[in-house]
Amino acid sequence: MMTDQDSTNEVEDIRRATLNLLADLEEERTALALSMAKNEALLESLGDGILATDKDGEIISVNQAAEKLLNGSQKDFLGKKLSDVLHIYDDKGVLIPQEKHPFQKAFVSGKKVVETFIYERKDGTKFPAAITMTPVIFNGKTVGVIEVFRDVTKELELDKAKDEFISLASHQLKSPITGILWNLELLLEKKSGLKNDQVGVLELIQNSVKGMLNLVAGFLDATKIEAAGFVVERGKVDLAQICDSVIGELAGQISDKKIDIIKDYGKDIPLLDIGIKTGRVIFQNLISNAVKYTQEKGTVEVKIEKSKEGAKISVKDNGYGIPESAKKQIFTKLYRADNVRVKEPLGTGLGLYLVKKLVDNLGGKVWFESKLGVGSTFYVSLK
Repeated sequence: MMTDQDSTNEVEDIRRATLNLLADLEEERTALALSMAKNEALLESLGDGILATDKDGEIISVNQAAEKLLNGSQKDFLGKKLSDVLHIYDDKGVLIPQEKHPFQKAFVSGKKVVETFIYERKDGTKFPAAITMTPVIFNGKTVGVIEVFRDVTKELELDKAKDEFISLASHQLKSPITGILWNLELLLEKKSGLKNDQVGVLELIQNSVKGMLNLVAGFLDATKIEAAGFVVERGKVDLAQICDSVIGELAGQISDKKIDIIKDYGKDIPLLDIGIKTGRVIFQNLISNAVKYTQEKGTVEVKIEKSKEGAKISVKDNGYGIPESAKKQIFTKLYRADNVRVKEPLGTGLGLYLVKKLVDNLGGKVWFESKLGVGSTFYVSLK
């Protein structure tokens, strides 16, 4: 039988337990408030705009940088559909429809989306924005999307100025370099009064000048492609003939390094409507890269075969290989991996960029496989 004292003790125990629970709850509430305050301070300190949405695409959070970039305030965004308040255009000024909105891509795929679009502010003005849409996954389901974006106007202006300078400098250099090469060819053709060692020196100079001319041509092609000024002259071509021609032009480099070229041309390879100029640029850059980065007495294998789409080209070397850290940037303009910059200081980082641009324009695909210290294989699929 419970006495009055027992009842008093039980009530006291319950009171103490309740107080302890309340103290714990208050401590957790304070910690949560501090954590939220820290997170909010961090978000507000960032220069990039940040928008967070729920599963329905409604904006649930927006930082000050986003408000400033979009020339709006919290009330303009919170509780509203991201696609309704944020109008996005492609680089041609065409409005991106809701079903192709990057939010939709990230939400449906469950994967991060990284792209560049033209954003429209509340006042109707526009700016180029580099965006990253990251889905928020909880228990295997996408429950929202976080967008981080920034204004890249200055970066694009800097790129444009750089490209204009390169284009101007390349145009100015092309004529005198061509003149030097022409005069060297005349001297070597006549060889009047020249000794063997003098002829050898002139041939070395000639090879160097040819390299400079190829460099200038690469810069010009890159700027033309970016300005949509590279005219792809269509016409059915024999890939094997173009490949043989390019290998012949590179015979000097191949011989100097004692590289063995293995050609494997399949049967019934179709003629492709890509034009001689484009075909030459693709083969020239892939094969010259393989020769350049393959060590002496190495091997370069060139394979052309029929595919379902049309034809598949592969160029394999046993050179330096590409580090994992460089693989994502290998087709970026002017990019060269650290390991080849040290071993082969001469190079522009334009070759693979040009190949990628041209193949993309033709509706084809380009990809590669590489292992550091073993070598690389580049593939091109053309229709």
